[in-house]
Amino acid sequence: MTKRTVVAAAILATACAWANTNSLALAKAAVEKAPWKEQITEELFKEYILPDTVIDEEKDDWRPLFTKTFAPLVKDCKTPTEAVQKINSVIWDTLDVHYSTKRDKANQSPFHSMRIHMASCTGMTIIQVCAYRAVGIPARLVGCNWTTIPGNHSWPEFYDNGWHFFGDGDPSPIDDSWIAPFAAEANGSSPVTKIYASRATFNGLWFWRTWAWPQGPSNVPADDVTMSYRKYKKEKLSDDDVPQDTNYVHPSKR
Repeated sequence: MTKRTVVAAAILATACAWANTNSLALAKAAVEKAPWKEQITEELFKEYILPDTVIDEEKDDWRPLFTKTFAPLVKDCKTPTEAVQKINSVIWDTLDVHYSTKRDKANQSPFHSMRIHMASCTGMTIIQVCAYRAVGIPARLVGCNWTTIPGNHSWPEFYDNGWHFFGDGDPSPIDDSWIAPFAAEANGSSPVTKIYASRATFNGLWFWRTWAWPQGPSNVPADDVTMSYRKYKKEKLSDDDVPQDTNYVHPSKR
């Protein structure tokens, strides 16, 4: 057992001691402490910070644990973007969770993924969204079936005077991930190939369930964000648009 695994196991074990902490109080406290609190409207808070689930995963009491783990890390950050980058730089080694097709299921809860030390892109995104919410940053899961290549993908968005995206485990700059040109090809005319963003309350649209088979409409409220990715469209796509690092899996195989 590695030192990192021991640390992650110790972090997970402390969750039991924090289990009954009031989630609402923690969510409010996180926003109140955040230098960016003036950005947080009531709608952003209720839709993208307060919810304890991201899509349809099992509900974990992750907020006390993630607050204790990540709030000290971002205490000197002045913007949501700075805080997200700080969290992303350590989150996978801290929790000892990494991408693997051997995970139990796509929509694993944070504690499920921490117990087995692996997750899909959906499971990793769920963890990221929860970590951002724990420090008072509005966050949501975005996903789609790819239009031009086989497969599907999920990734996180966070709010900093507008919505921004970041890859799950991708070290690229904010709004500059390999995701962008593939997402730009999305076909918004079909429910199967729209790009969806999760939300807490129903606003006329259900997320198309790309993370489980058979696919179809889920019970997860969503917004259609297809058009927001059109600006990243390229004249021609190739495998070179995807990082050629061993830590990455081509999107067609995710």
